[in-house]
Amino acid sequence: MPGPLGEETIGERLQRLRTELVRVRATLARHENNGASHNIGGAAFVTEIAYEKAQIRQRKLEEQISALENRLNGTAARSGIAYTNTVMDA
Repeated sequence: MPGPLGEETIGERLQRLRTELVRVRATLARHENNGASHNIGGAAFVTEIAYEKAQIRQRKLEEQISALENRLNGTAARSGIAYTNTVMDA
């Protein structure tokens, strides 16, 4: 159920992202299976650029899904934390 302002809940967003991830993986699988036999006149033509963009999208979706799952489990790691190591000459 959406929040008071119509925003997605974590569960709804997870479902949407997982559905999109399935579509991206299907696109990648299609390209890998038909990589040597492109059909220029038909709709089966996938360029190398489209393949690389699909790979990037897959990584981003996996990261977003992982972050949301961690939030649900209460183990969300803060990725913005930096560690500083100070070395002083003796």
